[in-house]
Amino acid sequence: MPHSPAFDSCFALLERLHQRGRVAPLILLGPRLRQVEPRAEAAIRRAGVPYRRVSVLGLEVMALRDIARADAVLTHADPLAYGKRSRLRDAAVRRWRKPTVFVQHGMIQAGLHYAGVYEDLRFHSDRMLLWAPLPDPNAPFLAETLERKQRITGFLKVDRLGPWAGAARLRAAFRPWRKRLLVCHNFAFEPRLFPVAGQKRMAQALSDFAARRPDVLLVLRGHRGRSHAGNRDFVGWLSDRHANVMVSDRHSGPMRMATVHDVMAEVDGVITHPSTVVLDAVYANCPLGVFDCRDPALAGLPRTETADEIEAFLEMPDARARAAPVRAAYGALPDTLDRAASEVEAYLEGL
Repeated sequence: MPHSPAFDSCFALLERLHQRGRVAPLILLGPRLRQVEPRAEAAIRRAGVPYRRVSVLGLEVMALRDIARADAVLTHADPLAYGKRSRLRDAAVRRWRKPTVFVQHGMIQAGLHYAGVYEDLRFHSDRMLLWAPLPDPNAPFLAETLERKQRITGFLKVDRLGPWAGAARLRAAFRPWRKRLLVCHNFAFEPRLFPVAGQKRMAQALSDFAARRPDVLLVLRGHRGRSHAGNRDFVGWLSDRHANVMVSDRHSGPMRMATVHDVMAEVDGVITHPSTVVLDAVYANCPLGVFDCRDPALAGLPRTETADEIEAFLEMPDARARAAPVRAAYGALPDTLDRAASEVEAYLEGL
C-alpha cells in the first residue's frame, strides 16, 4: 500500500479476508501513506490485519522477497495493464508469473470502461473483481477478452478511516451558511470524459445558483482535493466571483488533507458528474445530484445541470430514495465484501 488509492480500494477486502480466517493477508505499508493519512495505519491496527512498515526501498526492492513467498498478490493496479516497466515489484510479478487478484478502483475506469491512453491492453491478473458488469469485456482497446477473468462482486470501496481530526474546524468554517453543497469534478484529470465545454456549462450553472442563493455554500472539490492547471480557470472564476464558493484544497484551508467522506459528512448534498463520487455518496447515504449524465444506470438520480435544477435538488425531500436503484445495482454491504472474499479464497484454493 504505497498511497491512499491503494488503501481505499483494497483495505476493506483485506480486512474481511482476515476476519474470515482462510487467507492470511500481509500489508506492506509505505511511507507516503503513513505521512499523508495516519488514520490508515490506525485502521489497519484496529482491524488486526498483519502489516509491516516499510521504507521506499522496502516497498520497491525489499518487497520482492515477500512477493516471492506469497501465494498471490492483491492489487488495485494490475502490474501489466497499469504497471510501470521501471517498477521492480511490477516486473517481478510479471516475470515470476505470480498469481494476482485485481480490484476495480473506479466507477468509470480507463482500461475497463473506456480506452483512455490505453490500447491493446492486456491484464496480468487471472482474477478481476469488478463492481458491476463491464459494458464490453471484448472492447476494441483490449488485447484479450476479460469474460473468463472477471467476477462481479458489487461495490467494495468502503470508508474505514474513522473520525477526522479537522471536523470541528470545518464545521466552524461552514457555519455562516444555511446549507452546504459539495460539488465534485474530474475536469482536467480525465479530459477525454469531461472536456472544457462541460466545465463552462457547469461553471455558468453554479454561478447562476450562487448568485441566486447566497445562503448556500458551494464547496468545489477536484479529484482527491487536488488542483490542476487545466481547471484553474474554472475554479478561479467561480471562487473569485462569489463569496459563497469555497475550494476544497488538499494542501491548505479548512479542508486540508480531508477525504471526500470527511467533507460529505458536513454537507447537505453532493453534485458530481458520473464518477466514483456517485457511489461514495450513495453508500454514505448523502443526497446526490448528477451533472452531464449519459449513463442509463444513473437516470433516476436528480439532474443538476441548471440553477433551477440545483435549487430543486437541494430542497428535494426524497433525494436519498432516488439513489435506491444505484445501490441495488452495486450491491449491499457487507454482502459485497463477502462475495469478493469468497472469490479470492476460491481462487487461492484452485492454485
